This record gives sequence, C-alpha cells and structure tokens, in this order.
Amino acid sequence: MKAKIRREMIARRNSISREEIMEKSAIIQKRVLELPIYQESKTIGLYASFNNEVSTSIIFDKALEDGKKVLFPYIRKADRELAFLPVRGLDELELGQFGIMTPPFGEGKDDYIGDLELLVIPGVSYDLKGGRIGYGGGFYDRTLHKLAKLPFILALAYEFQLLDELPMLPHDIRVNAVVTERRVIVH
Repeated sequence: MKAKIRREMIARRNSISREEIMEKSAIIQKRVLELPIYQESKTIGLYASFNNEVSTSIIFDKALEDGKKVLFPYIRKADRELAFLPVRGLDELELGQFGIMTPPFGEGKDDYIGDLELLVIPGVSYDLKGGRIGYGGGFYDRTLHKLAKLPFILALAYEFQLLDELPMLPHDIRVNAVVTERRVIVH
C-alpha cells in the first residue's frame, strides 16, 4: 500500500509546474517563519529540495539572517544513517547520493544532530495524524530512533499530499506538524 501511495504522489508532484512549485513553496515557507517553534529554535535542520519538493530556500535565508545554525543531512555510507552538518550558504552543498544536494562529507567532521530543535523533514505523503511516507529508504526513521530526545519534526507539503490516514508501522516516526499552502496542522 505504501509503495502505491508513494508512486501516485510522486507522479502527481512531478506533474506540477515550476511556477506552481515556486508560488506554493513561498506561501508554505512564510507560514513556517511565523510559527513559534521556528522563532524559538536556535538550530534547525533543513533538506535541499529536489524533484518538485517544497523548497526550503526562503527558510534557509531567513534562518541565517536570524542568526540560527542551519544543518543539512548527508547519508553516512557505513551505517546508512543520517548525519547533520552546518551550512552557511547553499553554494556549499554538493551532489550526493540519490541526486540530492548535501553538505560535503569528510572524515573527522562532527555530527550536530543532537543540537536540532526543529527538523524540517522531506516526504512523499502525510496524514492528519502525523503519519508520513518517505521515499522508502528509512534513513530518517533509523536515525531519529537513536536520539534520546526528538526535535520538533515539521513537514512541508502541498495540500494534495495530505491524506486522511496512511498505513503506518510501529517504527515509523510521526511528524509533529504539517504545513501546506492552505493550513498548518499540529499533532
């Protein structure tokens, strides 16, 4: 069932125009900037959008302007978990696994995941109870399960990516809130 939802949502997301992506992404990101959790967080994690995902560039620019530490994930090859590194400019990102822009990884770099207060997480579909379907790799679920305390997990989505309920497994991490171009849903 998850695979079917994933295919349908990716196909629908890939069919929207560049103009619609930019317009809706701007609305969604501005909603995020108004949230108390954004305003109170000193360290936030973002993803570099790809394949018509909601953009995070406005949040990134504003977070830097606001003096926040901004972290982006990369996949550690050894254990296939995510690690998070600070980024001070989007031009620092380079092409990583799966065609996703990530911070350059080098031995000896620290992982700042424990500093995250707000984590903006990518995904394919969400439900009204905080359920999430990602791309199927399990990177976020595996990584977040190892944390003693989870950050506030926020999803950015187009309204059509929201369903009433998704099939969830016990190990699936739920999001605390979903922000779309029409609403903010806090769980």
